[in-house]
Amino acid sequence: MFDIGLIKLPANTFTTDQILPLCRYGAEPWTKLGSCGVGSRSNRAGSSEFSVRLIETYFHERVAVFNRNRDGLIYTKKDEHLSGISEGDAGNPLYMLDEITNRPVCVYGVASSATPVVYLEGMIFETSLFTSVPVTFNWIIATLAHY
Repeated sequence: MFDIGLIKLPANTFTTDQILPLCRYGAEPWTKLGSCGVGSRSNRAGSSEFSVRLIETYFHERVAVFNRNRDGLIYTKKDEHLSGISEGDAGNPLYMLDEITNRPVCVYGVASSATPVVYLEGMIFETSLFTSVPVTFNWIIATLAHY
């Protein structure tokens, strides 16, 4: 269920201003979320190619339709037309954004699946799936403490 991998980096690899804290609690429905990646995109010829630059996209969590974190996943809806994570973006962060500065606040999820079609109660939803950091928070902390 949990699509999260942890790696241990040498001390002083990053400065504290380069590291986002983990989110401990779920986002409010209106909270703007962001993710970035260089996953593949389809070109006009119908083949896939990877982006040459990092692309950021924005989401909100789908809490009205799905039971929040019922399976440890965050289901998102796009904020922009044709916006979503791409094939190859698995493992990228989903972060909460500050409503005033639009800067990342904390890591809220980890990209699991690029824009699948989800069928629920006879309705079809196009969504991006992320593994929930708040749901897996205790496991993450225990695993880091073990190593």
